[in-house]
Amino acid sequence: MRTSLLTKVYTKLWWLQIILGAIFIAFGICIVLVPKENYVHLSLFFAIAILLTGVFEITRAIKNIPYSQNWRWYLFGGIVDTMVGLVFLGTIELTMQLLPIVLGSWIIFRGMLYIVLSLEVKRSEYATWFVLLFFGILIIAMGMLILIRPRIGTYTIVYATSIAFIITGVFRVTLGRSLYQHRLK
Repeated sequence: MRTSLLTKVYTKLWWLQIILGAIFIAFGICIVLVPKENYVHLSLFFAIAILLTGVFEITRAIKNIPYSQNWRWYLFGGIVDTMVGLVFLGTIELTMQLLPIVLGSWIIFRGMLYIVLSLEVKRSEYATWFVLLFFGILIIAMGMLILIRPRIGTYTIVYATSIAFIITGVFRVTLGRSLYQHRLK
């Protein structure tokens, strides 16, 4: 039987998940504090966040080939994120116009990856796998809200993005906490 990705690699990096979670929560709160002015900043931040997430996912996928059967999903997600981030950094005006569609789709895609991760957590017998699954579903719901209501304006995008980032942060903190507790066993 293959050693789980979580027991081999993630447990050593439990603190990274908590740091990333705190960063996502902080950005989610910052985004909601000044919503109208933040649309331009959100476009730029979104491009940078997608690029950095892609680089992180590619690195994680490559390092975890021996430990995870799902490494191809993480690699694919990382490549998509990196390409989209680079395109959006080069064309911020286009990013602002396409933000509702791309942001909603990206958030849904990330939510699906989090669901895959929660199922991998379940195989490792973590008690919090269901909470992680729930957060993945909530993230998908926020992405769908952005796609369904893009014409309402910047407030829908800003608030749904803020909520999705906060949920993503809580997901990562919960995952990091679970990894830390598993490491103590």
